[in-house]
Amino acid sequence: MTGKAESAKVSLARVTIDAPPSKVYEKLANVENWNDWHKSAWVLRAPGLHKLTPGEKFSYTAPFVLGNVSSEVTVASPDQTLEWRDKALFGLINGGHRWRLHGKGRRLLGFIGKEQTQVVLDQEVTGLGQLLVSGKGLEKHGATWLTELKQSVEGGK
Repeated sequence: MTGKAESAKVSLARVTIDAPPSKVYEKLANVENWNDWHKSAWVLRAPGLHKLTPGEKFSYTAPFVLGNVSSEVTVASPDQTLEWRDKALFGLINGGHRWRLHGKGRRLLGFIGKEQTQVVLDQEVTGLGQLLVSGKGLEKHGATWLTELKQSVEGGK
């Protein structure tokens, strides 16, 4: 995600959601409503961000970061990819999130049951953040975020 030669802590998590990619992407890209379903982060500033586009900025808090996280969207390909870069503690902690959505078709024989989406979440932390965030903590955060996303999309919240 960084595209640089710097070292990073990286976490990769995935989940299958019983919904089409469009519904999953809609939930992820609507930052204004994260507070309704994503309990481990609290959106502070996301004016009008119900559809993310590259260059858009928002901020949130996270349980393992002291202070606010400022984010900028770098990739927004509806129903496929959503990516943003994060900075916290005056740029001492950096990182990013990349969400990839892969439609899997229907559950049974390709035409019976609900459409499914495999969601892959890549997270990374660079800079001094590597000293503050453990690899296990990053993995746990990713797993929690995916679980909450799955429950929200499938439950219709």
